[in-house]
Amino acid sequence: MSSLPADCLSIIFKYFYNDLTTLYSCLLVNTLWCSTIIPILWSNPWKYHYELLPNGYLSTDHKRSTQVEIQSLLLLRTLSSCFSNDSKQFLRNYGICINFGPPFFNYAKYCRSLNTYDIDYMLRKAQKNHQCFYTEDTRDFVGLEIYKLLFRQSSIITCLNISHQLSPIYSQIWLFHGVASCFSTLKEFSCYESYAIDLNLFYCISDFSSNIRKLSIDSKIYIHYDEGLIDLIQNQSNLNYLSLTNISCGLWLKVADVFISGHAISLTHLYLKSFDTCFPVFGISELRNLRSLIITCHEIDWSGIADACFPFLEILEFGRYFPSMIILASIISKTNKMLKRIYISNYQYETIENISRMLDSCHHLEGLSLRAQDSSQVSYDNRSLDGDILFNLFIDHAPNTLCNIKFDYSEDGCETALKFSYTAIKSFLINWEKQKRLKLGLSMIIEDSDMHIHELHAIEDMFCEYRVKGVLETCKLISKSPQIFSIRPEDWQRIIHDDFT
Repeated sequence: MSSLPADCLSIIFKYFYNDLTTLYSCLLVNTLWCSTIIPILWSNPWKYHYELLPNGYLSTDHKRSTQVEIQSLLLLRTLSSCFSNDSKQFLRNYGICINFGPPFFNYAKYCRSLNTYDIDYMLRKAQKNHQCFYTEDTRDFVGLEIYKLLFRQSSIITCLNISHQLSPIYSQIWLFHGVASCFSTLKEFSCYESYAIDLNLFYCISDFSSNIRKLSIDSKIYIHYDEGLIDLIQNQSNLNYLSLTNISCGLWLKVADVFISGHAISLTHLYLKSFDTCFPVFGISELRNLRSLIITCHEIDWSGIADACFPFLEILEFGRYFPSMIILASIISKTNKMLKRIYISNYQYETIENISRMLDSCHHLEGLSLRAQDSSQVSYDNRSLDGDILFNLFIDHAPNTLCNIKFDYSEDGCETALKFSYTAIKSFLINWEKQKRLKLGLSMIIEDSDMHIHELHAIEDMFCEYRVKGVLETCKLISKSPQIFSIRPEDWQRIIHDDFT
């Protein structure tokens, strides 16, 4: 690889974008590799400095917290070393001295992602270190110069995320020199904080960029921003992904009109969440190229989607209020056998036949998650077999691609209405094995009142047995008590050793 040109090396190294250890190792090979990897690492420098744990979560451990502070300070010093003389003089006026030597690279020019929370997180964490060169009172001035630096040096910003309440000192950063040029290449824009913006933000972004592909907005907080948001959406030439959280009925009707006229072909992913009653799904049926459709609303008028046809749909998710199984089965039957995942909350028991029709229509279904309705709505005698019936449905009607089944809690926290018997679970696993299906990930909830403790332990032992056999890939059995039975991958060697020695 040492003889490969920089363009080829860049293509190769981009495959390791999420592998920080490998990139750091390759960084030290020679000057060419170093100069090729630096732009990759600095395309989103915020991504790395606090991702310290394998599971992606921050640790409360003191040692790791100290590591975060040190890494934040190092990142901050590197950025500060790129400050212009004017910026250093501006900070000096507020008692902040930047005396770092010149950097090896102009790191700021490689930045392609801007997240207001990440920058604030870096500033706050670095400030906790005793070697930090500013105080809480002067922190915002340093942040202001960082924004200026990024806007002036980075000619390409492809991702902008405003997810943090900005200090008033930042209110006019969208008017800085270089902002228009940076955001002319914007591909992703997310905004979840009303106090982070001024009334002109959406108009500014609309003027800067007309090629946003992914747009995510929490619209509940934008009472006075509707027209700016409509202008932003209308001005995009190739919008593929739209997520609107807390959207009002009135705003959606305006957005739907825009899509019907300009984005019906380009939009492939739609996520809607609303707390308004009788939310209309007007216009969605016109989006025939959708690949994912996720709707989570309290009450919905489904008349606008009854005859919809989405031939390329792969992901279909509905919250607590979803269309009747007849409408649902109709939608699924028109997906051209492309559907891979369905999520339905509040399963209704009188529609077993329609659920079987739904499964028959999903030829590429990989995962199925079911949330049960409140058990108070169904008598015990009528509901005692529901879980068992579902297992039989999966054996008789589920496609061979199905490899994940999850029975979840109801959204309102009420008890699950599904009942399972040891015999039905055993029969299901035996048949799953006989049919030589894919390894299954299975997650179940069982109420303590439904089974004696020895039956729960018997199911646990059965799960262990079928995991060892290779029928189950993963399994989780959750009781309604605080006790949770979950077998981790590293436990299986111990289980095998105990069973066969």
